Amino acid sequence: MAKIEGPRSFSDAAYEILKTAKTPLSAKEIVKEAIERGLIITHSKLPENTMASRLSSNPKRFISAGNAKWKLRK
Repeated sequence: MAKIEGPRSFSDAAYEILKTAKTPLSAKEIVKEAIERGLIITHSKLPENTMASRLSSNPKRFISAGNAKWKLRK
């Protein structure tokens, strides 16, 4: 499979972050890591809200781990 370069969707960025995370992460932590890695570009004042929305609207990929933290569905 070819490696994707450059910005991704919030959902794809979250998947990339969570597949290497050792513990569940909050939407804010995922956004911070995704921006640092250059996986997403956003000008939103509250990108963690967008990320939380994408995570909660994709139950086939992500599940809540409680305490506003997320992990990948296995």
